[in-house]
Amino acid sequence: MSYNVAFEDEASEGLLRLPPLIASKVLDEIDRLAQDPAGLSRPSYFPYLPVGQIYQFWCETAEDRFWISIFFQYSPDKTSIVVLAITGQNVPRGDSRGET
Repeated sequence: MSYNVAFEDEASEGLLRLPPLIASKVLDEIDRLAQDPAGLSRPSYFPYLPVGQIYQFWCETAEDRFWISIFFQYSPDKTSIVVLAITGQNVPRGDSRGET
């Protein structure tokens, strides 16, 4: 079953803060999430938002590498997922010692 997707303002704002190519890839992942939200996510936990689910993944381009977190909950009628927030942390490329 594919779910509809709705965005809260905070999620839309978070998406706009990302570089355009990363944001495009995040939207692709949201489409994927809508196909299998239970299989791709887990309950959110401290220190993150205390409600709903969290879906995290790496998103990379030739220039950027981001750790993305999508926070969502199911709509009351269970036909949609409501994206509450989208965050992205730019993680420099480098080896395991943290060198860039």
